[in-house]
Amino acid sequence: MELSAEQKAALEEQKKNCVFCRIVAGEIQSKKVFEDDLVLAILDINPARKGHMLVLPKEHYPIMPLIPQKAFEHLFLRVKDLTYCANRGLLSQGTTVFIANGGAAGQQSQHFLLHIIPRDKDDGLSKLDPAQNDIPPDEIERLSRPIANNLPLLIQNHYQRTGQKYPGKLRMPKERLIGIIEANPPLLDTVLKQPDEFKKLVPNHPQLRDLFAGQDIEAILAEVFLRHGRMYPPKKSMPAVAPHEPIEAEFEETKKAKEKSEDGMQKDDEHEDDEGDVFAALGGIAKDDDEAQEKETKEAPEDVEENADEEREKEEEVDLDDIARLFK
Repeated sequence: MELSAEQKAALEEQKKNCVFCRIVAGEIQSKKVFEDDLVLAILDINPARKGHMLVLPKEHYPIMPLIPQKAFEHLFLRVKDLTYCANRGLLSQGTTVFIANGGAAGQQSQHFLLHIIPRDKDDGLSKLDPAQNDIPPDEIERLSRPIANNLPLLIQNHYQRTGQKYPGKLRMPKERLIGIIEANPPLLDTVLKQPDEFKKLVPNHPQLRDLFAGQDIEAILAEVFLRHGRMYPPKKSMPAVAPHEPIEAEFEETKKAKEKSEDGMQKDDEHEDDEGDVFAALGGIAKDDDEAQEKETKEAPEDVEENADEEREKEEEVDLDDIARLFK
C-alpha cells in the first residue's frame, strides 16, 4: 500500500506517541516472552487467560495492509510457533488468535498487533461467535458477486503497484473472465467465430494462460455464446471433399454392372439377329416373318402338317459346315 508524503509525515508523528514503539525501544518495561529482529511478543498486562500474549512487528504499522510482504510472512510464522509453544507449555486445549484491524473492528492501539489466548474447555471466555443473520440466497448472491469479481483484481493490482510478484496463482471468477471477453471486441469476435482457435490460443498466450488457469473454458465459452443467442458448440458446415473411396467404388461397380447389362442386351439382340440369319440360311422362317407365317397358318390350316413335314426334311438336309461358316 503506497503512502503519500502527507501520510508518511503523519505516520512519523504517530510513532512518537506510540506506546508499543516505546516498549520495542525499551523505554517502557514489559514481560517479553519472545523477540527477534522483526517481531516482539509480550504478555498482556490485562490478560483474558493465563499466557495471554501480544505479538507485534517491531516497526510501526497502524493497520495490517501497510505491513510489507516479508515482514507479514515472518510475523505469522512466529505466531504459528508461539501458539504451538503455548499449547505445550501451558497444557492448554487450544488457542484463540485474535486480530482487531481498524477502529471499527475494536483496534485500540495505533500499533498493529494480535492476541494469542490459550484456551480450555469451559474457561468462561466467549468463543467470538458472530451473530447469525438470515439473509435470502439471492441477496447473498448479489453481495458476493462484486466481491468475488473485484477481489482478485485488487490483489493483482496491489502487487503490480509495489513491483512484487504474487507468490501463488490468482484464480479469476467466471463472471470476471466473461466480462473481460465482453469488454474486448477482438477477443469476443475470436471466441464467437473461432472458439477452437481461441482454446488453442489460451495455453500459449502468457496473459490468457494466467487468467484462465484452473478454469472450465468450455463452460465460459458456452455462457458467452448463450448471452449472444448462439448455440455452443457451433454446428460445423460439411466441407467440400472428394467422394469417399467406398462410395466411388460402389458408383463404378454400379456403372460397370449397367454397362454389362446393356452389353448383354445388345448381345441378345445380335444373337436374335444371328438366329434370323441362321434360320434364313437354313431356308427356315426368319423372325420378321412370324406374322406372315401365322397369317398363312390361319388361311390354310389344312397345310400345317404338310409344311411341318417339309420343314423337318429341309433341316435334316442342312450341312453343318454351312452353319459353322456363319460364326467365322
